Amino acid sequence: MEHMGWISLIPAVIAVVLALISKNVILSLFMGALSRIVILQKRCTDWICSNIHW
Repeated sequence: MEHMGWISLIPAVIAVVLALISKNVILSLFMGALSRIVILQKRCTDWICSNIHW
């Protein structure tokens, strides 16, 4: 796995900022987790279908 550096802090920052703005912690944690998935899968264009195992 490659070293992500400061980019790995983005999901946590998104979750905290959204929690402070919206006062909805569950939605903010979900959006933080979703942003992490997008960052980790940045090179795969069809990341949803490639991770589903039928």
